Amino acid sequence: NIRPMDVGPRRIEVEDSSYRLLGGIKGYSEQWEWESALLYSRADTLDTGYNRIHVSALQEAINSTNIEEAYNPFIGGNPDNLNNGTSVYNSAEVIAGLTEDITRDSTSELAQWDFKLSNPVLTSWYAGDIGIAAGVEYRYEAYADDRHYLLDGSSPFYDQVTGELMTNSDVLGSSFTPDSEGSRNVFSAYTELLVPLHETIDMQLALRYERFNDVGSVTKPKVALSWLPMDWLQLRASYSGGFRAPNLPQVVEESVSRTNSRTDPVIDDRYSITEIRGGNSKLTPEDDEIYNVGFAITPFDNFLITVDRWTIEQENVVGILNSQTHLLYDSLLRSQGSSNPAVIRNDDLEVVYVNNQYDNLEIREISGTDISINYEVNSEAFGLFNFSLNAAHLRKFMQTPDPISAIVLEAQENGNPAVPIDIPVVGAGDLRQMDGNPKWRSFARLDWDLGNWGAGIRVNYVDDFYETSVTTSDGDMMPIDSWITTDIYLDYYFNQESLDGLSLRIGARNLADKNPPIADESFGYFSDVHSNRGRYTYATLSWAF
Repeated sequence: NIRPMDVGPRRIEVEDSSYRLLGGIKGYSEQWEWESALLYSRADTLDTGYNRIHVSALQEAINSTNIEEAYNPFIGGNPDNLNNGTSVYNSAEVIAGLTEDITRDSTSELAQWDFKLSNPVLTSWYAGDIGIAAGVEYRYEAYADDRHYLLDGSSPFYDQVTGELMTNSDVLGSSFTPDSEGSRNVFSAYTELLVPLHETIDMQLALRYERFNDVGSVTKPKVALSWLPMDWLQLRASYSGGFRAPNLPQVVEESVSRTNSRTDPVIDDRYSITEIRGGNSKLTPEDDEIYNVGFAITPFDNFLITVDRWTIEQENVVGILNSQTHLLYDSLLRSQGSSNPAVIRNDDLEVVYVNNQYDNLEIREISGTDISINYEVNSEAFGLFNFSLNAAHLRKFMQTPDPISAIVLEAQENGNPAVPIDIPVVGAGDLRQMDGNPKWRSFARLDWDLGNWGAGIRVNYVDDFYETSVTTSDGDMMPIDSWITTDIYLDYYFNQESLDGLSLRIGARNLADKNPPIADESFGYFSDVHSNRGRYTYATLSWAF
């Protein structure tokens, strides 16, 4: 292992260019309103990593006997500055021969045509007018991802002494990732009816069909009811079928290599293990059933409370089995005289790589409650005040274990030493309050407007949870603390005739400059729910006309 600190830090530049073309027509015919549109959009991204190290060139320079070309790895460190590592450097000429600019050129495209029509009075019956909306849509999606030749397997790294293939990537610190591309065509159609059942009860009926050329087709319904028994109270409930098609990389990508630290119970060691992930052309869309009940109440003017309780049941969830679970399963099978074919080992039983593939997993059940409170006060002397509170409570997040995870979990419960209890099975079982799934998330905000001025403050809260990848010998998981941040802003609206429509906003996010809770993740924190951005100040000048 070597980390050539005298080469300097990595520098990354990202160039994005995108454009979007949209054109459409619409018209009326008696009670019917119709419209049709064509859309085309494209985004191109060039990601360039400067000062990256070419591994073959580094080995050649270390082994060189020419003092002018040799790289000296024994230049010492600097204990007073561990991040920079050293105050002694190899020559700039030698370092220049080790570095490359590594690029990733990505393109995504979307082309779409749609036609939709609506009629608020399709027909009438005892309770009132029945409205309808319907439409059809065709879309084309495509992407391409072109990696640098030192990353995509075109120039793998061979040990220059033994001739052994070490890795398909010849860039230090980056896993092998092949070029990939894919496209799909999707046709969809939908219809929706708005049906009054009583002067206080409305019903919505909807049906949607989508056909994918690569992963099959789905048809999903929706039924919703709304009842206003009193002017200040609304009761509501709905059922809908949902779906999510696997994205194109999950279907077509091949042999994406990723290296992570894993614990290998077979040799009782923790080290970097390569996982080779592949797409799966046999994936089917995720199948969801969504239930929702709730109410909205206005006890007095300008005061609104809403509470909605929801449940989602998902089948065929698209995911990938964690490589740590593969290692546990391999250890269990080896204790029984066989092995896991997905885990490839050398003669010393060290893992060479783990083969893995996206798949449709078992049933997932998620439920929660969303709460919203909004109150508005308008005073001629002091201005308009708007207070809002939004909170989301996660009541359940249960992932039915896949067959492999179920076997490992059962063995751990039985105390089998081949699968130590302090090595968790990730992504299976009860996931509530685990790995970025806190019980509560909320924010409260207060906004004020008076004349040309406006201001606001928002307080954000993320509840605590546990990290499953770090445990004690007894299996106790690492706690991740709750996190509170505050955002503020100040507005000024210009009303001079020549500046009408111009407004200025200055503000700050994470005003107290709070660091995210530390975690054993890629960047040291859970990026799904936390941010390392720190205090972020901004100014925005906008003109509406």
